[in-house]
Amino acid sequence: MLCLSLAPKPWRPIRAKQGPLALLADVIFRPTLLALAAATAAASAAAFAPAAARADWVNYSSRVSEVDACNQAQYLVPQGATVTTMKVRQFTDKQGYGFTCKVKWSQSPKAQPTRMPILFGPVWS
Repeated sequence: MLCLSLAPKPWRPIRAKQGPLALLADVIFRPTLLALAAATAAASAAAFAPAAARADWVNYSSRVSEVDACNQAQYLVPQGATVTTMKVRQFTDKQGYGFTCKVKWSQSPKAQPTRMPILFGPVWS
């Protein structure tokens, strides 16, 4: 019978009369090696687990045009993400007028792209 205890076993030399199965059980099931194997398995499982899909908004303001604002906003989107919504707003301030483009992106594989040209996007206030 194989007994797994948390108390460390005293070191003992390998005897020639022990068979390969007894040697294997002695080496593999020692508590320290068992704990190390469990920690390694948990770490590798966490490393290969798929990351959760992220989604967020990006804003960019430009004084050139709404196309420039949306192009610059898309440069801020992470690589491999899908743009799902684009909204453009015109603003005025002391320096004149400008445009702000708001881009929603998602890293989900199920995300539907906007397929809407920049110039015909919805205006938000």
